[in-house]
Amino acid sequence: MSDADVERLKGLVRGTLEANGVLGQVRAELLAEVCRAADGGQPKRTPAAAARLLQAPAGRLLAGLVREFLEFYSRGEA
Repeated sequence: MSDADVERLKGLVRGTLEANGVLGQVRAELLAEVCRAADGGQPKRTPAAAARLLQAPAGRLLAGLVREFLEFYSRGEA
């Protein structure tokens, strides 16, 4: 398989995953795991409402997106 074929395949997979909403979910979950590892692997205490939100896949995705948004703008202002 040539380099051009590999790049084309990557683009198709990336586009399909984005269209299905899977890529954003994977990014959010990866970011959550990185943050958890950076915190020493110790889970933080969360309020009951936040804990219920984080139990649902959509809630974890939303929390990851909000965290990514806040981190992006915090760095942008620094």
